[in-house]
Amino acid sequence: MLKIAIPTTPSITPYIEKAISVLKSEGFNVVLVTESEVEDLLHRNYVDLAFTTPLGYGRGVTVVDYRIIPSFALAVHRYTNIAGISFLPQIEQLESSSSSTPNDFIYAVGKHLIEERYDCKLSTINEPKADVQINWVQDSNSVPTLDIGEEWEELYNEMLPLGFWVCRPEMIPENISEILSRIYSKDEAPIEIVEQLSDTAQHFAREGTIIHTFDEKFVSGLEKALEMLYYGQWVPEIPAVKYFDGPIIPLQQ
Repeated sequence: MLKIAIPTTPSITPYIEKAISVLKSEGFNVVLVTESEVEDLLHRNYVDLAFTTPLGYGRGVTVVDYRIIPSFALAVHRYTNIAGISFLPQIEQLESSSSSTPNDFIYAVGKHLIEERYDCKLSTINEPKADVQINWVQDSNSVPTLDIGEEWEELYNEMLPLGFWVCRPEMIPENISEILSRIYSKDEAPIEIVEQLSDTAQHFAREGTIIHTFDEKFVSGLEKALEMLYYGQWVPEIPAVKYFDGPIIPLQQ
């Protein structure tokens, strides 16, 4: 029986029920774990297939022969209020950062974005009163100072990939891409997000898109994310993008 790991991060939560239904209908065994536990289960050969992040993929390719399955994926473009960055009030110098999920990909992205935007170096501390807090948005009524997808797009002019399917190439059904595509069909439109403003707001509503299609634009964003992780020393090397039953595409350094 194929064993599959899915993280319970807020970005993928809206799709978990459908994913479990689709995968269990094929007789697969599904486990729900944290983002970092997905990585660990793949490394230790406890699962055959998993929904992972660019960080999980980048860390794993030197340990496991990962292959990407071009099927249901998840990315954000501009403002979506999925994850954000907040600051201590009246802070004058940025020196520290923290997160409730410091091992998640969004923390690496948020830390990088602040260091690039403000030309600073942040040390990670394990307390909520850091100068910079980088977190998933748990409450839709809570709006962080900066939106991670929006900041990423402004810096790189790319969508920000948050997750995609990877597998070990052994014993995977040939039709796995078609099975995974049932979670969110490529024919379904991206989800458009418009910021909800109060009557006293002094700016125009921000807009963005949640995207579920693994295509050339997704791959371009993935390549940029892997480069960022390498130069930020989050991963040991810039990995090649290897596809299940497909070509190996080395990234340009």
